[in-house]
Amino acid sequence: MKLFPFLLLLVSVSTFSEEFKWPDINSFGVVSGRHAIEQDIADQKAVFVAKTDEGYIGIPIDIKLPQFAIYTDSEKNEKYPVVIIQAERAQEMDMYGAINLQDGSGIISIPSDFDLLLSGK
Repeated sequence: MKLFPFLLLLVSVSTFSEEFKWPDINSFGVVSGRHAIEQDIADQKAVFVAKTDEGYIGIPIDIKLPQFAIYTDSEKNEKYPVVIIQAERAQEMDMYGAINLQDGSGIISIPSDFDLLLSGK
């Protein structure tokens, strides 16, 4: 089986107000217990799809979703409040999909870039 780099699709979600406040966590859709598909991005339940020519390769990671966190962008040395809505392993790499709660953009990064704020596995 020949693997090609997996395809990451980003989602843009509605922008939050400029004055930040934590939203109701139950208002977020999630992908949990399975890999994400393209429809999950359209439904705003995921921010990426892990896929090769052979098909989907994402394996769900068992953590509590949705979950508030602080994301650290090490390149910009900035921190952002986020809600993690997806957690998958693909090609031996763990990845979280999150929504930046300041601007609504999708974030895909490794777990160590997130400081979880709610209890989870």
